[in-house]
Amino acid sequence: MNILIVSTYLPPFAGGAERVALDLATGINENESVKLLTTSKNIEHYNNKVLRVPYIKGLTFFYSTLGINYLKKIISEEDIDLIHCHMALPWGYVLRNCKAKKIITCHGSDVYPKKNFIIDKLIKKSLIVSNCIVSPSNWLSAFVRENYNVNPRIINNGIDTSLFRPLNLTQKENVVLFVGRFIDIKGINLLLEVASELKQYEFWFAGTGPLSKRINLPNTKNLGLINKEQLVSLYNQATVAVFPSKRENFPLVGLEAMSSGCPVIATRLGFSEYINDMENGLLVNYDKHDLLNKISLLMEEDQLRRNIKKNARKTAVKFDKQIMINKYYGLYKEII
Repeated sequence: MNILIVSTYLPPFAGGAERVALDLATGINENESVKLLTTSKNIEHYNNKVLRVPYIKGLTFFYSTLGINYLKKIISEEDIDLIHCHMALPWGYVLRNCKAKKIITCHGSDVYPKKNFIIDKLIKKSLIVSNCIVSPSNWLSAFVRENYNVNPRIINNGIDTSLFRPLNLTQKENVVLFVGRFIDIKGINLLLEVASELKQYEFWFAGTGPLSKRINLPNTKNLGLINKEQLVSLYNQATVAVFPSKRENFPLVGLEAMSSGCPVIATRLGFSEYINDMENGLLVNYDKHDLLNKISLLMEEDQLRRNIKKNARKTAVKFDKQIMINKYYGLYKEII
């Protein structure tokens, strides 16, 4: 098969959806001919063919009008059998009329919440002409089914459990770790409110984003953007990891922490796809007092942390990225 995987951005400077796209391209490439189409200039550990297109403001409208002939030309030259678009917009819509078979994976922000009349029309058009729609989570699948009248398959996102693993490192006794983009939807502002009251703990923030300057309390530390190997070390050193997002789809960051043996506290939407409260992690409402109480509980209860760490690793290995890759590869063969 000649497969084209399409994602606007790709690691190292990207989120979970982009990580999934690159993992698929890298993992399936041993069996088939896989190429990437992206606007990213730098791509982490990918040595095969990359079709780069310029980033233009208003990607959907530009590449479905003025830029469509350019896209069709470079795709036709590759004799593509299957196009796998990560996100309904822009690429699911832009490439909807290409002759190749098409799969769209909805990663959450592309379809939820509903946008406006025009954008919703474009999303629906891209979904109904696709050969298959995939969602990583149960809740997003239900949302897409109800709002766009298509029935997605569920293929959970996966992580590298051989990389994210417990290490023989000394764990800190008072460190709360956050990993992700420094934006409001990830709960940065909420976590900083909690940090201002829990002065006995250190709050480490790994990532980057427009709210970086807000991480300036005496007990906060901005670690900046770090690589995967450094992240594994952080998970092993932190006492707990906290992810107070307003919403997520099927977030990789929680699984990475769990796979590394770091107890996780997270909000329900998205994280409850794999966290059972008080068993392999703690679930909280997007609420200051609930988050404060759950952090205090887990920091103070050593036995609870030990139990959660043991169960968390057992859960995480069920979502190894090779399982995800195998499921998508089976879907590719079925569609072709």
